[in-house]
Amino acid sequence: MKKILYTCFAVVVASTLWVGGQSKLSKTTVSEVSNEPNVYTAADEDLQDNGTISDGIHNTSIFLNDTLKGVSDFSDYRGIEVIKDYSNAAVRLAKKRNAGKSIIEKLIQAEQLIQEAAANENISKLQEANKILLKLDLEFNKDILSKEEIESIKSKLHE
Repeated sequence: MKKILYTCFAVVVASTLWVGGQSKLSKTTVSEVSNEPNVYTAADEDLQDNGTISDGIHNTSIFLNDTLKGVSDFSDYRGIEVIKDYSNAAVRLAKKRNAGKSIIEKLIQAEQLIQEAAANENISKLQEANKILLKLDLEFNKDILSKEEIESIKSKLHE
């Protein structure tokens, strides 16, 4: 009788350890995937923190737009290396901060256009990237921009 009791006890302990070990692995796997929610707008992130997605999008958008003013030919454009760095940093930041998939895709699309513009010396690719970034800036930051800033971005989109 003692042998049966010891055997039953050993089976219960072994199965508890086995099941407990499996659930611990599952919890670890889930928490390692992502413990931060996706960010879809500036309202979804802590704007007091350094290096926000909002900053990355807005700074890239404003810099590209301002450096394109009055430029009609690629040879007149100054700042291609800086805008390449800005757009690359915005993509990395969006990925790091868990931006929504559509945000990352738009940033990657703009970055690719900027890379193509640099490689082919094509100003129209920069202008296309500029429109994408301005639209994304307006869409992502609409909750934190002033009415004047929103109107300014809208007017830049129609230039």
